[in-house]
Amino acid sequence: MTFKGADSLAVADTVGAYFAQRGYKLEEGTPIDGTYGKGSTATRAILGGFATRFKFKVAITPDQEGTALDFRKGISGAMGGALGASKMNKEFKTIQGELKAL
Repeated sequence: MTFKGADSLAVADTVGAYFAQRGYKLEEGTPIDGTYGKGSTATRAILGGFATRFKFKVAITPDQEGTALDFRKGISGAMGGALGASKMNKEFKTIQGELKAL
């Protein structure tokens, strides 16, 4: 997605605040190029799809029109079986839609 006329740092701050509001923490990297996660990997391994574990990667770069945001899944959700993958896909689509609206 592209945020026309926006500064990269401002987009990173907005995206970071958005994830924090949803209960995510920056687990790796920086707000410009990092991974936000929510939930526990260990709990997911034990409880499978019944546990909440989401992880998303963001990369924010300037481009000709403003600032580009690359938003991807950090995990597939497959560790939680069909239920885990379904929850991951739903969360991804929700966040993707809300990020576009920022």
